[in-house]
Order: sequence, then structure tokens, then C-alpha cells
Amino acid sequence: MFLTLKEVMERYKASRSSVYRWAGDPDDPFPQPGTVGVRCTRWLIEDLEAYDRTVSAKGKRKILQPLRGAPGKA
Repeated sequence: MFLTLKEVMERYKASRSSVYRWAGDPDDPFPQPGTVGVRCTRWLIEDLEAYDRTVSAKGKRKILQPLRGAPGKA
């Protein structure tokens, strides 16, 4: 089964740019999307579940960073 970008964003409560940043980071095991067609990418649910298990086993999880210049942040 495949997930769309929107579904991945909802799953991880993340923005579009965060999902693609995670996928493009060579030091992060976040799964790469597959190309289904022209301008059409999808993530395999099995890859995301494996990633979740890996992250859970290490006791780590994705933490969203506040935007620069956000109120109350230096």
C-alpha cells in the first residue's frame, strides 16, 4: 500500500518541506519516496512502519523545530 505526501504529512504532523527534508537527509533513515508517474511520488507504508519501529527502538522521534522568529523564541 502507498501513502501520498498529504497522508505522510498527517501521519507525522509535519509540513511538506519537513517531509522532503527528512527524506533528503543522508544521516536520517526516513524512507525515500518512490516515483509512480510524472510528478507523482508515494511512500510505501511498509517502509514507514519499519522506520517507526527503528525510531521507537532507539527511543527517538521526530521533533518539529520552531520557525525562526517565532514569538517567544530567541
